[in-house]
Amino acid sequence: MYQETATTNNVEIIVAPRYVKEHSNIENQEFTFTYNVTIRNHRTSKIQLISRYWEVMVDISLKHAIKGKGVIGKQPILAPNDSYSYESWSKVNTDLANMAGYYMMVDLESNEEFKVTIPEFKLIPDFKNN
Repeated sequence: MYQETATTNNVEIIVAPRYVKEHSNIENQEFTFTYNVTIRNHRTSKIQLISRYWEVMVDISLKHAIKGKGVIGKQPILAPNDSYSYESWSKVNTDLANMAGYYMMVDLESNEEFKVTIPEFKLIPDFKNN
């Protein structure tokens, strides 16, 4: 399984995208992908994810941005060495796109806010990989 990983400020982000053929319509240029994200806290204090910012890029230009509080309606708290996983999805109108972004986190002991990079990953249908 294809995945991308990045560690920023002692927080590791692992993203594993998957093409969803049954929810795509190739003739209408609609390609649906899910992506599983795992967040691992390697810090010595509790942290909380407070917001997200994603960019969906087609070719080398920004197609659209997605931002908001938390992820899938939650603002998870992670103790040291804890992890949190969730799955979300995106629909694009091309058979080759990229996504990347960042999470804003807060250290619950120092109240310091900090940014964690979401690694760039490719949205490529299975038929393009063969």
